[in-house]
Amino acid sequence: MKQYTWATCSKVIQSEVNTLQTEVQRLLGQNLLGIYLHGSLALGGFTPSRSDIDIIVLIEQRLSLESKRSIVELLVRISLLPCPLDVHFLVRSELMPFRHPLPYDLHYCETLRETYQQEMRTDAWKDWNESTRYDPDLTIYLTNLRQFGVCLYGPAIVEALPVVPEQAFREAISKDLQMARAHLRQDPVSFVLNVCRVSAYLRDGVILSKDAGGVWGLANLPEAYHLLLQQSLDLYRGERPGRPAGYAMLEAFASSQLPRIVDAKGVSSC
Repeated sequence: MKQYTWATCSKVIQSEVNTLQTEVQRLLGQNLLGIYLHGSLALGGFTPSRSDIDIIVLIEQRLSLESKRSIVELLVRISLLPCPLDVHFLVRSELMPFRHPLPYDLHYCETLRETYQQEMRTDAWKDWNESTRYDPDLTIYLTNLRQFGVCLYGPAIVEALPVVPEQAFREAISKDLQMARAHLRQDPVSFVLNVCRVSAYLRDGVILSKDAGGVWGLANLPEAYHLLLQQSLDLYRGERPGRPAGYAMLEAFASSQLPRIVDAKGVSSC
């Protein structure tokens, strides 16, 4: 299955992002500072059948309850037309100086759709501003943004967003894989390809898409796991895999490769 970048994706996907940009500008006005695209659509590994559209929205001040409700209603309406949206709203003053994990003011993704809809049917949405929430993955997203992100609106990424310390990034990607290991069978394809791309970063200092990570793994990781790597790539690309690798090989791959990543996270890539 063909993969895409922001420049090469279909007009209907670009229209979904453009609608988001236009409506967020309308709803936030002067509170909006920037809109930035990251993830597979920025890296070049976007697969319409399984990829999210990942967006960071930078704002000057925290959102009012009414603004949050309007934004969530917007995202519920336009997400999945045709692709799922994953959007974080970040307050500029809360990003600098950098700290891990970073706080966010609002986050929408498809796994939260039903929760948001249920809360808006009751008075529960009125508690959305009662606590500060944090997302360790923002450390990963901001690192990727500074290298491969696309500025859709506002100042350049290097001017708007903080530099993530190398050690914080390494710890974040290691922790992310450890959490995924605990739920290995929920999404084995992403786990395998993420192990490959993290291994590529720790060894070669390069940030890759999941697809490119899988290709790197076939060239650099033990041959004993090539059947699993190729199967994961085939499934990720929407292609029919060959001989199945099986869960025994998946468990062996996780048990052998994850400790290497955990041990290497504090070692400089230079």
